[in-house]
Amino acid sequence: MPKIKIKAKIKNKNEIHTFTGKGILTENGLTYKDKESLTKITLNPLKIERISSSTIEINLKEGKTCEAIYKTKYGVIHLESKLLELKQEKRKLYIKYILIQNKVIVDTFEYNLEYSIDS
Repeated sequence: MPKIKIKAKIKNKNEIHTFTGKGILTENGLTYKDKESLTKITLNPLKIERISSSTIEINLKEGKTCEAIYKTKYGVIHLESKLLELKQEKRKLYIKYILIQNKVIVDTFEYNLEYSIDS
């Protein structure tokens, strides 16, 4: 599995989180460690996972509302996720999605990711 250099930015209504570092390109996505969180992006089917002291798994599919699960030390929160926009280019990925709880939009997220093969 090739090592890659990653630039990622996740934006919601309250904050912008950026990451610049290294990761691993897998057969169907990529994985990187951002501080204490392991982030996995799977491309087919599209899924974002962030694993740390709490874990969120967000399934995304065009035109469909999907399941998202947020596991904390206090219990499991079941959410819905909806893909608003997806742009995939060579070594670039843009995902815009919303998380919904009890039919109320929790937040809108924009995820920009670029990578290059690490030499």
